[in-house]
Amino acid sequence: MTEQAAEEAENVQVARVEEMEPLSYGYLMDRTLYKFMHGVWDYSDDRVGEVFINKFGKGFDLSTIDPEKDEHKAIILEIAQEILADRLMKIKKKGTSLVADNVNQAMEDMLDIVDVKLDISQAPISLCKDVFARRAGHIPELRDTYEILWNGHRLFDLYSAGVVSPDINEDVLKMQDMYRNGVINREILASYYYNVAMVYEKYSMQKNNAHAVYKEHYRAVEFMKKSLSKVEQNVSLVMTLKDYLANEPNYDPQTVLDACHRIMDTNHDDHSLYLAHKLYADTLKESKDINGFSNDRRSAKISEHYRIALGYTTAKEDKLDILEAIADSQKFNDNKGYIATQLEIADLLSGRKRIRALKNVAHKVQNPKQKAILLKSAVNEFADLSEIRGEDIAMFKSLDRNLRLVAADEPETIKILDGLRKKHKIKDIKKQSNVFAQMSSRGNDLFTK
Repeated sequence: MTEQAAEEAENVQVARVEEMEPLSYGYLMDRTLYKFMHGVWDYSDDRVGEVFINKFGKGFDLSTIDPEKDEHKAIILEIAQEILADRLMKIKKKGTSLVADNVNQAMEDMLDIVDVKLDISQAPISLCKDVFARRAGHIPELRDTYEILWNGHRLFDLYSAGVVSPDINEDVLKMQDMYRNGVINREILASYYYNVAMVYEKYSMQKNNAHAVYKEHYRAVEFMKKSLSKVEQNVSLVMTLKDYLANEPNYDPQTVLDACHRIMDTNHDDHSLYLAHKLYADTLKESKDINGFSNDRRSAKISEHYRIALGYTTAKEDKLDILEAIADSQKFNDNKGYIATQLEIADLLSGRKRIRALKNVAHKVQNPKQKAILLKSAVNEFADLSEIRGEDIAMFKSLDRNLRLVAADEPETIKILDGLRKKHKIKDIKKQSNVFAQMSSRGNDLFTK
């Protein structure tokens, strides 16, 4: 070890890396359990209670747990192992990012797990490797996690420098083996493929030759496709990949639909399910030539997935986005459905937006009674406005004119409209003569004797 490395090793509270005490498995489990139960790793009290209830059964009392009992000891060890696995998976995900803060935080979290204090901003990466190998290299799950962090760090360095190393292929193969062996999940592999694609894409931008640019871009596209084929929880990554691949000549929208299905099958988060169903419907709406989708089936599926998405959100703006998308898909082939959806939109609105929405949907309605109800509802909304603007008067005139036509046999309605016209000082428009005066602006007419 170099003299500099020896000096850095003092941060580990030992004189030399070789003198560090290897981490015992028992101490690792005890440390994991302590950090889990005391909120150090951001597990809530509810989550801690849920884990113990699942293992010990309902009605358990923490004070009755005896760590010396073989039965209890086995359950406690199982809890610690599962929590450590969960923590390590989060570290792996963070460590395979292209964000510097995430990469560094993953390394710090890893050193914290093995109870080592080391300033990674000052320590060379070689020292980190030596320290970790000495402290925890004999524990397989920790060794595997560090290997993944090391791969992630190398990829981050390539991306930062805008270069590609032949080692990148070796690292990809290692990550694929890690996936096959269950060390990383599909989501981490999908993220890693995406990051490799970004390395190639950035590298392509350094090229001056058009053929070379396309060659590296093609590699980026292939890794984007690999990423899309694996992702099953991160809907934002699917959306990013779709935006990227949709501009490519061999884009297959079915791959996006398949990814959406995986998210629907494995995710329990309402917002993610909302986005997944919306993305599914959006993709079908944009792509008219997907195998297995006739026009009727395509339209039905678009409506179905938009409606499912609607059930996963309570936010008004999200609901409006979905309903507007549904209305847009109904506009030309389902007038009845279009009107019903526009009414749902109007119900979510207030003020001028509601007046305008009701006015527009009333124009689509053929039934006079239904049209009158919508126009009256729009007129009623004027009472809630804090001020009346010029644009409001223009809208009222249109509503007034149309309501008088469909409610001509309702004297009370006409009386109310007359009162509102008087209140808002709206004058009747006098009919103009169709004859254009030929005299000049000052009244001169040379052609009249």
